[in-house]
Amino acid sequence: MKKDLPLVSLITPCYNGAGHLRPYLNGVLHQTYPNVQYIFINDGSTDETEAIILSHKEPIEAKGWDFVYVKQENVGQATAVNNGLSLVKGKYFAQVDSDDIMYPHYLEKYCNFLETHPDCKFCYARVDFVNEDALGKIILTRYRDIKDGKPDNFFNDLILMKNVPPLPFYMVDTKAFFDVVKLPIFRGEGGQNWQILLPMAHKYKCGYIDDILAKYVVRKNSHSHSRSNQVQRTDDLKQILFNTIARIDMPEGEKAFWHDKITTKYIQQKNKTKFRLFGFIPFLKIKGGWVYLFEFLPIGKIKG
Repeated sequence: MKKDLPLVSLITPCYNGAGHLRPYLNGVLHQTYPNVQYIFINDGSTDETEAIILSHKEPIEAKGWDFVYVKQENVGQATAVNNGLSLVKGKYFAQVDSDDIMYPHYLEKYCNFLETHPDCKFCYARVDFVNEDALGKIILTRYRDIKDGKPDNFFNDLILMKNVPPLPFYMVDTKAFFDVVKLPIFRGEGGQNWQILLPMAHKYKCGYIDDILAKYVVRKNSHSHSRSNQVQRTDDLKQILFNTIARIDMPEGEKAFWHDKITTKYIQQKNKTKFRLFGFIPFLKIKGGWVYLFEFLPIGKIKG
């Protein structure tokens, strides 16, 4: 039966996850889908991450899954995801963080949806939000709300962070992905979800599953939720968006339009008028946080 089902590759990057790996791994072990290539990337953890994941190797393989474990130096989640993507063999792939929890039918229902909706090349389901100290208490459920008859401009909403689902909980058609993305993705500080999703959303239709299939665990000390890191994270996200747009196969005029949208969204209000010029003057380019004339003459640095 396993051979009759599409292979799904599940990628999980992890750095020092010993404190939260067991609930995540419990979700892994209870998955109902049998044909899985399980790829765990240890991003140079210095705690008990390696011992915990390797202690689960035998029960994971007992499910009939292929177990792939990679340990790298601590160089960041984007590089870990790059390394995982380079190993993908499945018809579809998913990336789930090591501190979140999949419900038992997660992989099965995602895969079945893509198999039965060939017009969709990636998809999302509903996700419960819980606090780390109360995993059984649902705070809220998040999903992408698409009104009947309204166009689904997921690409635009991803850039503006408007009405988006919890980003890591997707499944992607592997062939479609590699048709629009060439590895490596940009090795920024995180942001790998945008680099996977934006090229997909630009070319392909996203599907939505009307089931709750995972838990997103909100952590008090999460780097992504720390107020002290918000300014730096915004700067990093701008760079990732600029870089990702630059690599998507679209006309230069369209790239200039999206550059304008990004600067309008993420540059401080006092700079907005100045940088709206990017939508109208095509020989101005942004690279590495600098403004270039004709792509080679630096004329100023973006201040955000």
